[in-house]
Amino acid sequence: MTPTPPTTTQQPLQVDPDWRQVPVHLRRAFQPAFGTDIASAAERSFQPTLGREAQDFTAWRRSMLLISTLCLSVMAVLAMINLASTLEQTDTPDARAMVDVELANFLAIAQAGAKVALAVFAYRALRAWHDLPRSHRAQKLGWIIGLLVPFTVALVPARWILHMQGAEAGQRAMAVQMVGLSMGITYFMMLMPSVLAVFVGAIRAALVVVKLLPESPIPGWVVAVFSPVLSLLLLALFVVINQIGGSTLLLVGFLCVFANYALYIRNGARLARAYSREDVAREFGAMRGQTTALLGVGVGCLLIALLSTEVMGVKLVGSGNAEGQRQCLFTYLTFLELVIELVGKATFTALLLVDLLIAAVLHARHAAVAAEGSPLTVALDKRLGELAAAGVDSFRQVTQLKDAAPPPAR
Repeated sequence: MTPTPPTTTQQPLQVDPDWRQVPVHLRRAFQPAFGTDIASAAERSFQPTLGREAQDFTAWRRSMLLISTLCLSVMAVLAMINLASTLEQTDTPDARAMVDVELANFLAIAQAGAKVALAVFAYRALRAWHDLPRSHRAQKLGWIIGLLVPFTVALVPARWILHMQGAEAGQRAMAVQMVGLSMGITYFMMLMPSVLAVFVGAIRAALVVVKLLPESPIPGWVVAVFSPVLSLLLLALFVVINQIGGSTLLLVGFLCVFANYALYIRNGARLARAYSREDVAREFGAMRGQTTALLGVGVGCLLIALLSTEVMGVKLVGSGNAEGQRQCLFTYLTFLELVIELVGKATFTALLLVDLLIAAVLHARHAAVAAEGSPLTVALDKRLGELAAAGVDSFRQVTQLKDAAPPPAR
């Protein structure tokens, strides 16, 4: 009797049961080396119909999803712990005399629920890593919920929450202003990770696509455009924090982070070109080491400075309340949640924008091929030629401060 051959049908990988592989995924996620067999043999066997480049890309996405899911899951757990503490603090007679407890609790639950939903959708995207359309759909839903809900909650004014039973009108107005100021600072710090995640994620996504598709200049343009915008945003944030409670360490940290993105601004013209993969490694290897060092030193200094900053005599980050007095704006647990949220959301956003950038490169390529030799292309080339003759002939010339060389004498 002929034995039945073993079946080769396997179910797609989902989450590694061996968490010792997390360092491997970390290296693969944050230092992708496309073109050097990123995907393992097992990962390739689950997608036999795809080309090797596509298999490497989906394997890299899997690592990114695993890291972001871990961060977002920790964020969700910390959010639920903070929610339980908040609900316990508002469940007192004094709190009910001051605020609309039902509304305040609803807003707190909505904030925490959005973070839990984001972690759930990140996990769903991870489970569908091998099916790009399904994985991308889960990412989009989670990103929309995780971004819109916190901003919607923050739009609720303090006067809707405070009612201060028995207080005079003047006292109530003063209390609303003071509480509103405190809530504004708190919401500003809570929403900043989401805002920064978009810009940091966009730059991170563009740098990844530069490695994946170096023959296209579009990702380099994204880096050149988003870097100055993020630098200005960081400058505005630093001005606010520095005026409230600045320090030398805070200044050093900000300057390092600012210099990190200034390197991208300085090399914007070089990034926005077509390269081979070998050229990318040779041209930007030194810059990558410089940006990594600057970002590491800057983030370390900023974290230490924020942990020692005071706002109106109250520590920005501390151990909590003591004897009924507010000792800090953020507890260590809440601050840890904000840091993990920034890392998780930036990674998740970068992955979402990588897919968008690849689609943009593909669309631009098809559109350029379709328009080649058409009247539209001829008209565009004519206008661009006239603008170049007027002096707008290169990105470097537009951005540099020194005068261009005079035109040759006729």
